[in-house]
Amino acid sequence: VKSNEVRATTLYFMEMAYSVYEYGSWRNPKVEFDVIAPIDNKNHWVFNKQIEDVGVFDIALSLQDQFIMIPAPDNINSLAGKDIIQVETSPFGGIRVDARKGWINYRMSYANHHIIEKAPGPDDLQIPFNYQPDFKRVAKQLDLYSKSPKEIINTVENYFKDNFYYSITQNQRYTKSQYLTKFLFKDKKGHCEYFATATALLLREAG
Repeated sequence: VKSNEVRATTLYFMEMAYSVYEYGSWRNPKVEFDVIAPIDNKNHWVFNKQIEDVGVFDIALSLQDQFIMIPAPDNINSLAGKDIIQVETSPFGGIRVDARKGWINYRMSYANHHIIEKAPGPDDLQIPFNYQPDFKRVAKQLDLYSKSPKEIINTVENYFKDNFYYSITQNQRYTKSQYLTKFLFKDKKGHCEYFATATALLLREAG
C-alpha cells in the first residue's frame, strides 16, 4: 500500500464483516451484492459521485481467486485498475471484485465520509443461547443497562483493558465448548478473536 501523503492517524482496511456468531465462529447470512457500473465503460468505479475525493492509495495485491473480497478503508470512494473487470459492494460494506489471478495493481481514492452499511436489525443483537447467562452476568456487573451508549463503550473498553491481557498461547478450542466463558471468568487472556467476539457480544447484550 502506497499513500500519496503521510497520514497523521492510522487508517484501517476491512476485508470482511460478519454478523452471525454460532458454534465458535462468525459467518454472514447470504446477502445480495450490488454491481457498481464503471465510469465511461472503463476500469474506473465511483461509489458516490456527489462526494469529492481527498486522497489516494496505490495498492498491489496477490489474488488467489478471480472473484474475491478485497481489503479497503471504510471511506473509499472510487476504485480504478486495468486488472479489474467488475466491482460489487455488500450490505456490510465489503467490496468484491472480478479480476485476473495473481498480482494486480489498482488505485483507491478516499473521501471524508464512510461507506453506508446496512442499518442494524434484530439479528445484530443475537447472542448464542449457551452464552446468554455469561454476558448478562458481565453486563449486570458493569451496570451497562443504565448507561448511555458512549458510557457503555467506554466501560467495556476499560473492562477489557484493565482486567485482561493479550496472549497467542491458547489451549485447543473446540467449536461447541464454552471457550468464551473460560476467557471471561477464568483465564482472562486471549488473542484478537477472543477480545473482538467478547466485546461484540457484550455490546449486543447492552442493546
